[in-house]
Amino acid sequence: MTNAEWELVERVVKILKPFYAATVELSSDDACVSVIIPLLAMLHGKLESTSADRGLLQMKAALRDSVTRRFAQLKSSITVVAATVLDPRFKDAYCNAQEKSAAVDAIKRFLHSTGESSTPSTSTADADTSLHSAGLLIQTPPAAETDLWAEHDALRIQPASDVATPVPLYEQQLSAYLTEPRVPRQTNIYSYWNHSQFPALEPAARKYLSAPPTSVASEQLFSSAGQLYADRRSNLLGENAEKLLFMAYNIRLLDFNY
Repeated sequence: MTNAEWELVERVVKILKPFYAATVELSSDDACVSVIIPLLAMLHGKLESTSADRGLLQMKAALRDSVTRRFAQLKSSITVVAATVLDPRFKDAYCNAQEKSAAVDAIKRFLHSTGESSTPSTSTADADTSLHSAGLLIQTPPAAETDLWAEHDALRIQPASDVATPVPLYEQQLSAYLTEPRVPRQTNIYSYWNHSQFPALEPAARKYLSAPPTSVASEQLFSSAGQLYADRRSNLLGENAEKLLFMAYNIRLLDFNY
């Protein structure tokens, strides 16, 4: 290969490196589906043509068109957009107003269907009690039939028609969550939601923040199983192989201190 070809290869590697980084990101043990839309946005940014792309403009354009064709439907998936909104690292940074509105509505519908965390409305009895305590409701003895105001005095006090409807707690916390600053990208979002200040939103986080649908974990497990069997261990029992695999994948949780 000539020097010019080696130089071209170096620039091709630089273009393909973001794809490798995205693949590693989605293949990690703690990967979440909420990272897909931000990763696609990062890839599109890396594939923008620049003045240094001499000889690679066509390659970048082909990659950009391929990414758009393969993943265009993700932005129309309410589930994926809702997961991105519920990720405190990204929230609504990678969706437009219409996509954000649709995702927020989907989250609210789900939380409403769970029947959790709604603000109780004030009952008539509570209203009477508050009026009594404020000295605005005077107890009167039972009125005679001839009393002019008897019928009116027997009416229950109704709340004013212009009183605002109580907002459910999950809607209040969702609005507060969206107005808070985003957390650093290195934040563990699972720990964030396990100890969050928005407990009414946790059911939605458990629903939408799922693992990406990849086969990497199972393929890694098959590779590890293949490494256990060798010429001198060809008769390894299945249950012993299972124990060795379990130890290999869980010993890291103990920082290999055993």
